[in-house]
Amino acid sequence: MPDNYTLDTTTRILTQNGDVAWNTGSLTWATYTSWATHIPAAGKPLYYQTEIIDLGSIRTVYPEISYSGDGDVRAVVEFSTSSETLSGASFLGKYTTDNAIGSNIIVYDVLDYQDAGYTNEDSATNSNYTAFTARYIRLTAFVDKFKTATDRDIQTLQNFNWALKTDIVSETLQDVSVDADPYTLTFTNIGAIINCQITAHSETNKKLVPQLVNKTNKTIRVVDANTFGVAGVSATVDVSATGIPGNLVASTTGVGLA
Repeated sequence: MPDNYTLDTTTRILTQNGDVAWNTGSLTWATYTSWATHIPAAGKPLYYQTEIIDLGSIRTVYPEISYSGDGDVRAVVEFSTSSETLSGASFLGKYTTDNAIGSNIIVYDVLDYQDAGYTNEDSATNSNYTAFTARYIRLTAFVDKFKTATDRDIQTLQNFNWALKTDIVSETLQDVSVDADPYTLTFTNIGAIINCQITAHSETNKKLVPQLVNKTNKTIRVVDANTFGVAGVSATVDVSATGIPGNLVASTTGVGLA
């Protein structure tokens, strides 16, 4: 498991080791805190990673994470339903291209390079914190801090606590216009469906039958039994569902329910 920090066994604080060799350029003790510098120059964020965790069975959960440190923290969740090595894993909250310590940063702005809040937590591509289904998971924390636009400072990770929750919430959708086959339902609070009841509004000369096509993708269709066909038709439905919360947000102190 790669890392680049030193653990203080009394305070339990992790401090970045520094990434630049002493004989690099004109480094001196007076410039110690700038030995690690902003990409594309030498230097890396503090990198902490847990072991791969086996939940014992495939579970649908949502993450609740709290963190603090000297610098800005990005929490990353890797998960898989079948690979105990996380080969081909899915991600929440990506910071680098493959979650490795020295890979290219993929968010629009580097952590701590601007004021707090710049880290694109609302980017569906890079953060997308939500409920997920997995058996194997691993969590990573990246911490970045800069003295200037070109000089990294020394980062610390003081706290990184997490839990996987299975709370259940209910939500109803009324008068949903189904105009595609399949049609994707949009929930405000539910991230992963556990149960879904669909009621189609009656239409003249039609016998409408709603179907849940894919629970994971939240897709449905409505067919007309009078035509003996299997293709979806346009319809209006009401939906009552229960599931795992998925409306999560990231902040400078953690990831949790909005």
